[in-house]
Formats: sequence, structure tokens, C-alpha cells
Amino acid sequence: MFFLFEYTTCTENGFPESIAVEGLAMFKALSMGIREEVYSFVNPEHTAQFRNFPIAEKLDEDFSTALEKCDKALIVAPESENLLYILTEQVEKAHVENLGISSRAVRTCSDKYETLRRVKGLRTPGTEVFNGKTSLDFPLVAKPRVGEGGEGIFFIRNEEELGRVPENYIVQEYIPGQAASASLFSSDNKTELVSLQTQITEGFRYMGADIPFEIENSEELIEASYGIEGLKGFFGMDFIVNNGEIVLLEINPRVTTPVIAFEAAYGITFYDILNGKLPERTVRTRIRKIDGKAENPFISTGDYSIVIR
Repeated sequence: MFFLFEYTTCTENGFPESIAVEGLAMFKALSMGIREEVYSFVNPEHTAQFRNFPIAEKLDEDFSTALEKCDKALIVAPESENLLYILTEQVEKAHVENLGISSRAVRTCSDKYETLRRVKGLRTPGTEVFNGKTSLDFPLVAKPRVGEGGEGIFFIRNEEELGRVPENYIVQEYIPGQAASASLFSSDNKTELVSLQTQITEGFRYMGADIPFEIENSEELIEASYGIEGLKGFFGMDFIVNNGEIVLLEINPRVTTPVIAFEAAYGITFYDILNGKLPERTVRTRIRKIDGKAENPFISTGDYSIVIR
């Protein structure tokens, strides 16, 4: 049996709706695409959208029960507060097949500074752990050392604005260009580039994607991923294309939001990719996260909706 766990869907948590809606969308797309018996549980708030799954009661007990029932598991959770690392480690200790990234790689990639220190072969922005001052030239980007979804990221124009940067942040050289991401799948044999997409952003917040996206030297992304030990399974890479050059920003050690559009864009699901199938055709597709109600959304929660067109 296949245990599917997506943190914002399966737990009562304090994540903002802007983040939760992406999690719900991933849970929906993944659960619909798996062609075997799926076990999970959902936050009472979301039972109307996922009636086939029982209501979550106590996370620790529900999670342990699921690991006892199932022989494989896919965990999708935020990197913040080590959530993804802790849950992935529980799967490994239960000797359940982990269909995501190893806990060792999760720990590395959750730390944006450590990730960029280890990858090889791609340009990365100048990056420092913030300690009250910087040797980098302005303008800069300040972001949580561990975080997701573009939350908490802001622009720093001068020395005076450095005072806004909290603890546990990194500061980076600002790189202009096209924001984009890659979706990759790595097995024991090789790493495949499944999808490239441009990112739609407002400020630094993720608001959607356009699929597909073509760039030269995309194989450099695969080569760079080899610098992270244990990076097997499905993962994402965020980058900027600056004058035709790929500048890597971070590696997301889990399934990422573009997976929700794979069936529309490529005619395949995450489950197909797990079983060795790769895209053979492409339909231009847009994911759009909307602050408000949308007509015929793929998913919605509170004041946020996700539309796939």
C-alpha cells in the first residue's frame, strides 16, 4: 500500500493559505495519479475536498499507523523547522520504501547556504550567512537560510536596510533575469530532467509557472545535482537565467508544485515517472495561484485558488 503524506493537507498547522493551497494541489494531483491503493488522512478542514480519506486525529499516531500499514511512502512537507527531515527519517527507520529524497540529502538541501556550497559546475550567487554585515555589493536579496515558497524574502538596497535582516538569514548577490525551475527524477541508474518551467512571481513570492521552458545546457542542472549525496527520487531546482547562463539558487528536496500540471502538459503523472515513463509530448500549460476565488479552480482554500490552463 502507498502512503501519501502532504503536510498542509494532512495536519492542522499554522501555514498561510498562500502556502497551503500549493500543498493541497500537490496532494490532489498525486493522489489522483497513483494507480494503486493509497493510504492517507486529512485535516478536518479539508475533508469536503478529499472524502476518500479518514480525518486526521493525532499526527504522531496517524503517521505511525500509516507506516505500519504501508510498504512505500512519499512525504511532501516544508523544510522549515526540519519537518521534512524528521518525517523522512521516520519513514527510513520504519524500513518503509522512501519514494522521496533521503533524509541525509533533505538535511543538506534544506539549508540554502550548505546546498550552494556543495553543488559543482553551475554559477551560484555570492552568498553569506548574515552576521550583521556583508562583504557583498548591493543590491542584495535576504532570505531565510531554511524556508520555502518565497516567504520571508526581501530586497536590500543599501547598508541602512541591512538592519532589517533577522537572525538565521542569508544574504545573496542579486541576479537579474528569468526566474525558472526544473523538476528532476533520480533513480539508482540515472537522473532525468522531467520538466523545465518559468516561474511567475510577485516580489519574491511564487505565484505560478509556465510549462514548458527551453534553455541551452540544461544538462548542467543534472551535473550540479550530483554534488548532493543521497539525492535520489523527485526534486526541484530553482534558478535564474541571466544572459543565457544558469545561476542556481536552491534545490528543493521534495516534489514541487509544477507536478500538478504534468498530466495537462505532458500526459503523464508523478506515478508514471516513478515507473520509468518520461514526457513524449507537450501542451503549453500555465499554473496560476490567485489571491481570491477563481472559476473552476484545480483547488482552493480560504482566499486562495490554483488554476491550471
